[in-house]
Amino acid sequence: MLKLRIISAIVMITVFLLCFFVLPPIYFSVFIFLISLIMIYELFNLLRDIWFIRDFDQYERKRLILGNTQKKLYLLFSILGLIFVFAENNIYTEGSVIFFIYIGILFWTYNLYYLLKGESLKSLYKNKESIFPFFPIDSIYLPSLFAVFHILPMISAIIFLFSASKTYLFFVFLIIWIADIGAYFTGKSFGKVQIAKNISPGKTAEGVMGGICLNVTFILIISLIFSDFDLIGGIIFAIIITLLSVYGDLYESWLKRSAGLKDSSNFIPGHGGFLDRFDSFLPSLPVAALLYYYNLINFTI
Repeated sequence: MLKLRIISAIVMITVFLLCFFVLPPIYFSVFIFLISLIMIYELFNLLRDIWFIRDFDQYERKRLILGNTQKKLYLLFSILGLIFVFAENNIYTEGSVIFFIYIGILFWTYNLYYLLKGESLKSLYKNKESIFPFFPIDSIYLPSLFAVFHILPMISAIIFLFSASKTYLFFVFLIIWIADIGAYFTGKSFGKVQIAKNISPGKTAEGVMGGICLNVTFILIISLIFSDFDLIGGIIFAIIITLLSVYGDLYESWLKRSAGLKDSSNFIPGHGGFLDRFDSFLPSLPVAALLYYYNLINFTI
C-alpha cells in the first residue's frame, strides 16, 4: 500500500509541476478542470448517501435523487467549462470571480457552527436544520448548492491567482502541503488531545501545532532568502492558511462520517479520492485569493 501511495503521489506531483511551470497555461486549466469535475462527482456520491426524500419507496427515492443529481451535475460541468473558457480568453471579469469567492467564504463561515456542533448531516436533516440559510434541508436542490458553494469558489480562486500571480498561488499551495505534512507526522508521533473526536479521531491539537510550527519555520527560511519578505505578515498568513486547511480537512471528514464512508472514492490508488486530497484547499484558497485581491497582508515573494 505504501509503495502504491508513493507512486500515485509522484505521478500527481509530476503532472501538476509540468502543467503549472512547463506547459502552456491551457494545460493547467484543463488539469484543474478535470480534477474539479471528479471532485463534484465524489461530492455528489457522498451526498447521495446522506440525503433522502420522504414519502417514496426505496427504489423511487434512489431513482429520483440520482436523476436530479445527474441533471445538476451536467449543469455544473457547463458552468465550470464556461468559467475556464472565459479565463483562457481573458474576457472574464475579476468581479465575477471574486463573487464566487465571496460565496465560498460565506458558506465556510456559516457552516463552521454546524461543524463545531459535531452532529451528522442526517441528524440535522431529522431536526430540519438547514446548512443553507432560508433553504429547506430536505430539498433535492441541496446537493447542487453544495457543489456550487463547496468547489466553485476554490476553482475561481485558482483561476484568479493563476492569472494574477503564479508565484503567490504556488506559495499558498506550499503552505497547505507543509501544514498537512507537519500535522500528519506530529500527530502520529505526539498526538494526544483530540480536537474533533466525533468527526475525525486522528486529528489532534498537537498535529495542528505541528503544522503551524513547520510553516513558521518555512516562513523564517523564506525571509532569510528574500530580504524584502515581510516576516510578520508571512507568519500571520501561514497561520491563517494552516488553520483553514485543517478546517477543510475536518469538514470533508464530517461529510464522509455522515455518509458512512472512509474515502470519497478510489480514483487515486492508495490515497482515496481527489476530494480527500484537496479538501484542505477548499476554504484556504478563497481566503488567500481575497487577501491578495484586497492586499490585506503585504509581503513580497
